[in-house]
Amino acid sequence: MKDFEKEYYDTIMLPAAKQKEIQFKNKAHHLVKNFQPSNVLDVGCGMGFFVKYLRYLNVNVYGIDISKYAISFADDSVRKYLTVLDMETTQLPLAPGNNKWDVITIFDVLEHLQKPNDVIANISAILKPGGVVFVYTPTTFVNSKLYLTLIGNFKGKLDPTHINVHNQRYWARLFSQYGMAYKGTYVWDGDYKISPTWTGRLLRLIPFGQFIYAYMQGSFYFQKME
Repeated sequence: MKDFEKEYYDTIMLPAAKQKEIQFKNKAHHLVKNFQPSNVLDVGCGMGFFVKYLRYLNVNVYGIDISKYAISFADDSVRKYLTVLDMETTQLPLAPGNNKWDVITIFDVLEHLQKPNDVIANISAILKPGGVVFVYTPTTFVNSKLYLTLIGNFKGKLDPTHINVHNQRYWARLFSQYGMAYKGTYVWDGDYKISPTWTGRLLRLIPFGQFIYAYMQGSFYFQKME
């Protein structure tokens, strides 16, 4: 747990917090508009931005995260819906009333896990048939010094906690082992529009730029088989 407490958040996550909050606000509106979920579990909720904006939209959403420090930054209005939990050693919770979840999100989490198989198996166990899992995890290209150089971050360092980085094909096979079918790259409205890099600005100018951005960033989704 110490890997994701004060030092990690102060140096890596907090500098990007404003951009992240805008992204999650956009994601919340997009999810409600396109899926109308009755309940959502945000696995790896961090500072609770996604939970906050889904709650504003009257979605019954809860979040879990390994970092007590991260959750301490959440708005007071949503903190009671957030739980500190080590997803690699603890069973993930069911929805209120012992129901299964319509939607589970796991953004920027898989790359940190030592035992992703266990977490994915737990996700499958609490997701209702036909339910959807949205994933965001960096591809091997994005998680490389070459990518940092291309976007102009010449002094940037790779995140040392990224111990499990793979491309979509790998994750598709793994999720399918636990009864979740790969549905493809998923484009969230507005994600690439707020990218501060020159590559983000370039992609805004070309056809299919939004899809290319989503594919490079590792945004995809799965559906629980009936």
